[in-house]
Amino acid sequence: MKISYLTTHLNRHSGLYGEGSGGTTMTMQSQIREHMPVKCADGQNHGEVDKVDGDYIKLTKDDSGTHHWLPMSAVDHVDEHVHLNLSHDQIHQQWLSEDPHPEHRQ
Repeated sequence: MKISYLTTHLNRHSGLYGEGSGGTTMTMQSQIREHMPVKCADGQNHGEVDKVDGDYIKLTKDDSGTHHWLPMSAVDHVDEHVHLNLSHDQIHQQWLSEDPHPEHRQ
C-alpha cells in the first residue's frame, strides 16, 4: 500500500495525472479503464467506468438501469481508481442521466 501511495503521490506531483498537477485531460483519459471504481472527493464509491466517451466518463448502469456521465473536468487524478474533485452531493447535482452527445440519441 505504501508503494502504491508513493507512486501515486510522485505521479500526481510530476504532472503525469490530474489537472491540478499539470497533467492533461488526454493523459488522464488514457489511464482510465473499463470497470475502474469511481470515487468522489469524500471517498465514496460512485459506480464503475463503462467507457471514456469523448470529454465524459460514462458510468456503468446503476441499480435502476440508468447510465450516468461525468465530465472529464471532474477528474482529479487516476490511480487504481478514478478520483473526482467533486463531493458526493456535487456529483449527484452535476452528473448527466442522458447521453451528452445528441448524435448518439435516437
